[in-house]
Amino acid sequence: MWLDRQTIQAAVLLCFLPRADSVFNHKKLLNTSNPAIGRDCDLLNSPGLERIRSWYMLTSALIQRMSSRLLQLEKQAQMRKLSTIQGVNLCSNDYLGLSTDPRLKEALIQGIASCERTGATGSRLLSGNHDVWDQLETEFAAFAGTEAALLFNSGFAANTGLLSSLLGPDDIIFSDALNHASIIDGIRLARAQKVIYPHGDLNFLEDKLCRHVQAGGSKVIVTESIFSMDGDRAPIGELLR
Repeated sequence: MWLDRQTIQAAVLLCFLPRADSVFNHKKLLNTSNPAIGRDCDLLNSPGLERIRSWYMLTSALIQRMSSRLLQLEKQAQMRKLSTIQGVNLCSNDYLGLSTDPRLKEALIQGIASCERTGATGSRLLSGNHDVWDQLETEFAAFAGTEAALLFNSGFAANTGLLSSLLGPDDIIFSDALNHASIIDGIRLARAQKVIYPHGDLNFLEDKLCRHVQAGGSKVIVTESIFSMDGDRAPIGELLR
């Protein structure tokens, strides 16, 4: 295939931007080191490559800033690495140990084998609902003793989706200071007014509720039941009273 010079220059540029080992030299693909810095500048200044040049300069500055920040974290001994937890995992939300229950594993295998497809393939509203999801929500609602249930793919999605759907700018959310980040993000997405009360301080909360009694909109207290970071429980009974 015969390539014009402009296409060749663009190909060379696309090779060395991600630090590739293969570059084009005229019409041949060579396995060699990236072009020297001076050659980089020549290519970036080539006619027709201005947009790529702007993108490259912006990306380079971002990478440089990220590298500097990572180096700073490493010097402060704050660089974190992924690792496998050995022994008892006290930082998991798998409170009931369901992730290792052999009965759940077997049920998942059977469920996948009997389903027409795996995965949501998009939102239920756009890509289509499925009878098995309705069945799951109906069974869970019966188990929980509620009128209905709605399935989310994660607790984070449930908190952000629920708060942003039900509440708005005219409402006030009273949020525990140690609520999970997903709740905080849900409040932000709802654009609701918020009052943060000290962790578990019901006297402070009651005082704030009294001060906002004449305010319009809904007033909602949002708290975790089991605080995932500290492990303590919210006084649900007292909050209901």
